[in-house]
Amino acid sequence: MGTSREYSFTVVTPASKEPVSLEEMKSYLTIDSSVTTDDMDIKNWIREAREQVEARTGRKLMSQVLSMKRDAFYAYEIKIKCAPVTAINSVSYQDIDDITQSLTGSPMEYRAFFDEDSESWIEPESGWPATYPRPQSVDINFTVGYSNVDSIPEALKNAIKMLVAHRYEFREPVIAGTIVSDVSMAVNFTLDPYRVYYND
Repeated sequence: MGTSREYSFTVVTPASKEPVSLEEMKSYLTIDSSVTTDDMDIKNWIREAREQVEARTGRKLMSQVLSMKRDAFYAYEIKIKCAPVTAINSVSYQDIDDITQSLTGSPMEYRAFFDEDSESWIEPESGWPATYPRPQSVDINFTVGYSNVDSIPEALKNAIKMLVAHRYEFREPVIAGTIVSDVSMAVNFTLDPYRVYYND
């Protein structure tokens, strides 16, 4: 997903479905349900469009499980720059003897704070434990994404449809002129109100 000097994201359990179904997309494209010639391409374009929308907004649309690995606990507040986080599943780390330990998430160890429109974070009750001095010694497993399709803002689903419709109509890898620019401007205009800006 993304990396920085001190943390990286990996997908543990990917989304099991897409925000826009094949049937819904074909209806938008006015393709008869009995015509299946382009079904596989349309499915792939829906996935690609969803990933583009996620990248542009900083939001995960469908529920999925990610792992955030860090070199150490570092700050008091451990920020999760991904939205909307719905659950912290586990926090594990390599202790000073390089043995894997887990924090239970009880009030005596750490607390989690969630914000649908910004970063979520966890903070310790009294302090984080020391970790073994090597990269990715801390692993935070969390669930992120909207709980169901109906809870996803319609504008985000419309952006996916716009992107797929463009791919369907213009299948060449590169389109010159104003068409790409117009589509990009329309999609950006649709997505702008839903962008998440993360603090450093």
